[in-house]
Amino acid sequence: MASLLQDSFEAAEGTNITAAGWTAIGTDPGDSIEIQATPYLGSSSVHIVNSYDANQRIVYRSFTQRISGKITVLLYYRPGGVDASKYSTIAIIHGTNTNNDSYRIINLFQYEDDIKFTSGGADTTIASAILATNEWHKIELELNMDINKFNVWINHVEYNNGGSYWSFEQDADPGFIYLIKRAASTSVSDANIDELDIYDGARVEATVEFLLQDGFEAADGTNITAYGWGVVDTDPGDFVEIDTAQKHYDPPKYIGASSVLLNDDADELDYTLYKPFTQQTAGHFTVRIWHRDGDVSASDTAFFTLSAVNTDVDAQRTLGLGQMYNDINSYAYPAGWSNIILNVLLADTWQKIEVEVDLDAEIFCVWVDDSRNDNGGAWFPFANSGVYPAYIFIKKASNAIADKWLDDLIIYKGARASWALAQRSVAITGTATASITESDVVAGGKTIIITLTGDTFVA
Repeated sequence: MASLLQDSFEAAEGTNITAAGWTAIGTDPGDSIEIQATPYLGSSSVHIVNSYDANQRIVYRSFTQRISGKITVLLYYRPGGVDASKYSTIAIIHGTNTNNDSYRIINLFQYEDDIKFTSGGADTTIASAILATNEWHKIELELNMDINKFNVWINHVEYNNGGSYWSFEQDADPGFIYLIKRAASTSVSDANIDELDIYDGARVEATVEFLLQDGFEAADGTNITAYGWGVVDTDPGDFVEIDTAQKHYDPPKYIGASSVLLNDDADELDYTLYKPFTQQTAGHFTVRIWHRDGDVSASDTAFFTLSAVNTDVDAQRTLGLGQMYNDINSYAYPAGWSNIILNVLLADTWQKIEVEVDLDAEIFCVWVDDSRNDNGGAWFPFANSGVYPAYIFIKKASNAIADKWLDDLIIYKGARASWALAQRSVAITGTATASITESDVVAGGKTIIITLTGDTFVA
């Protein structure tokens, strides 16, 4: 599965989309297509401002063109409204980077709470009453260029025209994707798009749905606030920063060049940072983070805290996990902190901490280096009282006496899995025949097949 284009729309709030890798057709879109801190993942998405405006604005990006076989378009779409949204573009797959309708291959769009498409003719409904206001929807579009057919998945449900699929016109081979702010004679609701991925081949069902991923990959010394984390109170400066001297690195499973350092430099202030993730209100989700502490004999600080808001409000904190010397303790409002797992943390050692949260039963379970700690089978309780987490906090405590590093943070939907990235391997295969000569080896010219497993080649 080779990626043809990926865009997570990660940039500062208010960035014009043309400053984030997209090109305008005609007039610059200005603030009608811009980056907004309303992400599905990460810290931002692209915001299409569909309020009343007689002018249309168009931007595009190219992707590696395919003239045969299949390609798949994946994105997350968030409508600002479904009652008044008369016509809001989700994506247009195009064969040219000029606004020529003859080369539009598929125009996928929202009409009220339906998803429709146009391909050289009348509007056709793919799914009715499927969109909910201000909620993220996963949309996948698989195109088969050999037979000019496509099908769609919306939130993991397939829509395939009763098994016949839908036809599209192909006057050009797809190589561009458009985003359009429509000309509107009446007010149309805004929309957000995030985590765009166009890849080669048939649609692949993801086994893990991520709510947040952060590998803390940036230049050494980067302030954490310049890396997508917000500040609850005071900017931490170099007290919480990216560090390349320490990183969790365990190839082939986990590869990276940096981590985040919570610095023990003498300072009497607490520094608390936050990052949003996709909120869940039912079921299970799992947090995994790698932790390393310079001294577990006298350290007292939090790994992370989950909260419903991005401000320091105790009543909105759902669950916390922290360190008390070499013990792990948990936080629950209003009871505060209490020890739950003893004598498990090691000094100067990367350890994997995983927490599976059951929002329905208000209980959680912890794994340290794949060892399960479930409170004697009863799990550990917390009380959210209808408050559901949407932010993760990390904190450099004023009483910290040793450096602490965190790395490879992920939050994903569902129960805890024995998480590991796909194992990668490269194998050179083939048999030297009896007719091979020295000149074949020295001069070259023979074919060697290299097979890559678990990843894709990057030229």
